[in-house]
Amino acid sequence: MSKPFKQSYLLPSPSQISELRGVIRSHSPPSATLLARSHSVLDNSPVELARYATEIRMLEEALAELKSERALLESHVDDCRSLFSPVRRLPTELLVEIFDLCSPDFNSVDDTTTVDQEEDRLAKIYLLRISRVCSRWHDIVMNSPKLWSTITVDTTLWRKSTISSATLLALLVSSLKRGADFPLTLEAAIGRKHPSHKSVLKLLAQHSRRWQTAYLSVDPSHLTFLAHAQGNLPVLESLTLLSARRANVEATAEVFGAIPRLKTAEISGWFDGASLQLPWGQLRQLTIANGLCRMLSLDMLPLLSAEARCTIVVYAATLDLPLHLSTAASNIPSLRIGFSTEHNKLDETTYLTRTSKVLGEIFAGLSLPRLGHLSIFCKY
Repeated sequence: MSKPFKQSYLLPSPSQISELRGVIRSHSPPSATLLARSHSVLDNSPVELARYATEIRMLEEALAELKSERALLESHVDDCRSLFSPVRRLPTELLVEIFDLCSPDFNSVDDTTTVDQEEDRLAKIYLLRISRVCSRWHDIVMNSPKLWSTITVDTTLWRKSTISSATLLALLVSSLKRGADFPLTLEAAIGRKHPSHKSVLKLLAQHSRRWQTAYLSVDPSHLTFLAHAQGNLPVLESLTLLSARRANVEATAEVFGAIPRLKTAEISGWFDGASLQLPWGQLRQLTIANGLCRMLSLDMLPLLSAEARCTIVVYAATLDLPLHLSTAASNIPSLRIGFSTEHNKLDETTYLTRTSKVLGEIFAGLSLPRLGHLSIFCKY
């Protein structure tokens, strides 16, 4: 046990401090006693100051050691407490559901998505951040195909990215691989001018057996790159095809000809029943829209069964009038016709006149003997 530190005998009393400072301020000659005491302080202070320095260093070392021990104890207490944390008792299945809810809002094809967001969603950056919390979460994220079962890709943004197309494609490959055999929700906008469209479509087609919901905004002529998907869509239930550009699709019309579980389809743009084969008779819901296309085709309606419902979304401002619709008879029991104001640059009067003419031509060209429900609405 160390001895208590002894106070220095050179420490002045308050009266001695007052006396010395008074002499210094007044420039008065010091007394013999003050001179002798001051000489003693100067002669012996090096030893005493060194003794204080040694004691302070020892105390600082002891304090540092105490602080280190306290930090170690705090860390150990936290570790012990974590053993009883409720989150540790959550089953893996529930954690997967929670992680899945962390998906950001931009995880869908949208005109407002930025290049940075495209890069992040291809890499699934939000999942990678979660995986860094602890080893268990890392294992859950990397080994839970459900978390990788939504794929969104928009190659129209790739040309603006500072990351190479090869790297972006590699990120897409990685996400698809981690999804294993889990049913896939796919949203893909494929820019026809970007050189990666062929590689991306072929890659997605390799996983077509997993497609459960598919949204494809694609040039019709590029359907040829989905050839691997033909006859290989066993779980696809909902399909959306969108194109703003007219092209010959006859060579690839059969890509979607055999889809045993398909019940819902949306066709927008230049696709029509004559050039595109779908299992029309098994559909229960079909939506037709012209989008930016200047024509509207209703030749799919006669191909529908008497159990199918149909919705026609008309972008009247983009259509060429008259429509020259062929007469079509259909046994559908339900029809909804909606007029969208999107892409409209016309004044209100002109737009309303056009919608009236379009509606008249649609009714003039349709024969619906079994129709039991009809609604007309505006889609803002």
